[in-house]
Amino acid sequence: MNATFQTRNFAIPLETNIRQLPLAYRLAIEWLDTQGDNRTRARLESTAEHYVNSTGADCFTSQDLDFFLESAAAICARRFWNFQQ
Repeated sequence: MNATFQTRNFAIPLETNIRQLPLAYRLAIEWLDTQGDNRTRARLESTAEHYVNSTGADCFTSQDLDFFLESAAAICARRFWNFQQ
C-alpha cells in the first residue's frame, strides 16, 4: 500500500513498508512509538536527523533524505492515531 504526499512530488510513491526504509528512519519511528501523546512531525524530524548523523546515513542525497522523511511521516500517520503533522 503506497501513500501520496500533498506538498512534494516525488518520482515514485512514498514507501509505506517500514522494512524498506534506512535504519535511521526505522529507529525514529520506533522511538516515536514509545512517546505516547508526544508524537509530532517535529519530533520525528529531529529524531531522524539525530539517527541519520549517528548511523552514517548522511551519505544519501538531500532528495533521498526528504523522500525517506516523508515516507516515515506517512507510516507514522497510519500507525499512530495521535500523530500530529
